[in-house]
Amino acid sequence: MKRMPLNVMELLPAPERAKAQIIELIRTGEIPCGQRIDQRILAKRLNLTTAPLREALSSLENAGLLQRIPGLGIFCKAYTVDEIEELIEIRGALEAVAAARAAFRISVKEKGKLMEMARKLSDAGTFENAKEFLEEHIAFHRFIAEISHSDNLLRLLDNNHIIQQVLSNISATIWPVEPHDHLKIAEAICSGEPETAEQVVRQHIAPTFQERLRALRLKYGDKPVI
Repeated sequence: MKRMPLNVMELLPAPERAKAQIIELIRTGEIPCGQRIDQRILAKRLNLTTAPLREALSSLENAGLLQRIPGLGIFCKAYTVDEIEELIEIRGALEAVAAARAAFRISVKEKGKLMEMARKLSDAGTFENAKEFLEEHIAFHRFIAEISHSDNLLRLLDNNHIIQQVLSNISATIWPVEPHDHLKIAEAICSGEPETAEQVVRQHIAPTFQERLRALRLKYGDKPVI
């Protein structure tokens, strides 16, 4: 999710504003995985009343970012390795559909921007730290979804990318986030061949995570990754 300028944020209804602010706290790790949400403290921090905060928390619970445990409260969702693997599989399917649609719809101007973003991601010397790469990486894949002209895909992938950022926060000690080749994806989409674009994206996403999943299983087993 792109960060909104303050003036735009202030125009949002209170529940939507609360939702965006809580997502940012989760995304940056200020609300870590597994932490219980103290609604009174959070309401005070966000300068909100109870009603819009509860509405925002309910929405984020439905999105899978928060988890309600009866008798204990609402917690920032902590994922098991199996759940992470499932999310990666879902992301792969969504990204592949987005790439196929983008290949069919991409304009000349969009081709230039996509290739420029891909070249930047493929150059290890471009980024000062993992955070910069991660933000540019998410922007690249979100741009593909934008080219696909599907609001449903954008919404689903935005949720998935937030989860990816959260996982990167908690797993930084297990594997480094490093620039890697995205030119094949850009070239496949720019070719205008939907089937080729879809196949290239599927081949790109799953193998990238296999080593990471093995590392997570060694450390956490079947316990939540926190």
